Amino acid sequence: MFVQNSGRIGNIQDVYKAQGLLMVVKYSLPDVMGFILSKRGPVQGEKDLRDIGKTIAERILMVWEPKSTDPVEVLNEIKKKFFSGKKVRGEVLERFGKAPSKILIHEKDCPVCPEKKGEELKVSQLHYCSAIAGFTEALLNHLVSTRQTLYSKATCKTVASVGSGDKECQMLIELKYGGD
Repeated sequence: MFVQNSGRIGNIQDVYKAQGLLMVVKYSLPDVMGFILSKRGPVQGEKDLRDIGKTIAERILMVWEPKSTDPVEVLNEIKKKFFSGKKVRGEVLERFGKAPSKILIHEKDCPVCPEKKGEELKVSQLHYCSAIAGFTEALLNHLVSTRQTLYSKATCKTVASVGSGDKECQMLIELKYGGD
């Protein structure tokens, strides 16, 4: 079904119902991780997971768009709408003038990592939630391309994950401004 005045397709209720698919993702991800590592290696595997996240973000943007342009608020909006759970915490590491240029996201309730230690395959060479970084980067750069932000480019990288044996998941967001 096409929505005439917004240019988006689909029904947001279908996206909300997809929360049940998250359980499938959590149970199948260990097998996917094993496959990616054995067939693609850790470097290409991370790119593959990021591409998966980017593709999911592009599909979600057909039916939904973040209200905020602040990266931490965008992540919290995503958590509230699609995953439930606790809010993420953002720690500003660097600034460009008064605006944040490097933010470390602390995630205690990752939607794709194992919920309990030892519950699923622990993979140290590749972060379970690299797809979340690709997803977030695609959303933030969509806001850039639609001229809704002061920053001109966003890059996101998972630097720690529970699925790799870390205490919490962490994502580094770097924001570029103008020609800096």
